Amino acid sequence: MLPFNQETLRELIDHEGRPAVSIYLPTQQVKPLQDEQDRIRFKNALDQAAVRLQQQHGFAFGNVERLLGPARLLLDDTKFWSNQSQGLAVFIAPDFFKAYRLPVSFDEHVIVNHRFHIPPLMTFFESLRRFFVLALSQNEVKIFKGNKLELEEINLSDLPHDIQEVLRFDDFEKKRHGTANSGAGMIHAGEELYSKKEQLATFFRHIDEALLPMLTSEKAPLVLACVDYLSAIYRQVSRYSLILEQAITGNPIHTPIKELHSRALEIVEPMLLSDRDAALEHFGELSNTERIVYGAADVLKAAYTSRIETLFLASEMGPRGELTTEGKVEIHADSRPDDEDLINLATIYTLQNGGQVFTLESGELQSVTPTRLTGTGEVAAILRY
Repeated sequence: MLPFNQETLRELIDHEGRPAVSIYLPTQQVKPLQDEQDRIRFKNALDQAAVRLQQQHGFAFGNVERLLGPARLLLDDTKFWSNQSQGLAVFIAPDFFKAYRLPVSFDEHVIVNHRFHIPPLMTFFESLRRFFVLALSQNEVKIFKGNKLELEEINLSDLPHDIQEVLRFDDFEKKRHGTANSGAGMIHAGEELYSKKEQLATFFRHIDEALLPMLTSEKAPLVLACVDYLSAIYRQVSRYSLILEQAITGNPIHTPIKELHSRALEIVEPMLLSDRDAALEHFGELSNTERIVYGAADVLKAAYTSRIETLFLASEMGPRGELTTEGKVEIHADSRPDDEDLINLATIYTLQNGGQVFTLESGELQSVTPTRLTGTGEVAAILRY
């Protein structure tokens, strides 16, 4: 199965080959008889797409089957259907077919348009916000990169392996500058020159220097996993500002990675959610200013002109209409072949222009600015200016 990441999302939002078919389905994870139900649901979705391609977009039957042919081949792939996750996302266009099993339980959607439908994916990408775990002991050091879904070890060539490796190097530097004692004691100069706490501080400074370029570029929270006294010393010497106050206590080196991930997630998840909460609070603070825009038409205009800083989606589907070449938005009550989902367009333009997108529960926007958003609560945004 293909990996799904930021590069994949970029490929989808930049794709312009029409027609573009997007299928989202909830699926079951390896349960008896559920794989057959998932397969039938997917077949029905393809049949719906075929009808829409013919009736709403005027495609001949032969062209429809050529377009959907690669997706229909999945129906006979028993291994594929016996290894599902919580959701299935499938994207089909001329000379383009991608299917992704994702740990997100999607609402069922079959959408035929000029662009792939993106909003249902935003919940998944919110779960990919990164954090790091630094597992520390005197004899071993490991750094992990994680998100809500997984945790994986990173191999950094400059990261010290253990305290003796650092102290040998540090002793050499002291000798080179004439600061170490001479004689037989030189072999154990590290022990003679430093207290135990100073040895650890030196060790941790080297670790911090190795990690700092990566951590500062990511600007992601760091969770320490170590015994308490090591945690205290590391915090004193580190120059990284996003070390979380709570740590994973105990010796983590031989802790199974799934357990380490679970314990780290308990600590970091509130902070991962804090950016979303802070953005929503900021939206409320700006609610009586011109930096707030709401409703599909006005939000799309702002997204088209690269003005959106933060987009809030309270719905995965929006009104249908047209964005003209002059930047005018028309909402159509009747169905027209060239209509597009306006919330989808706003999401695509926001992402292409470097804005951030958050999904909200129904009513969250109204709870912040109840009067201005009455009847228009499916989408709103904070403008850059």
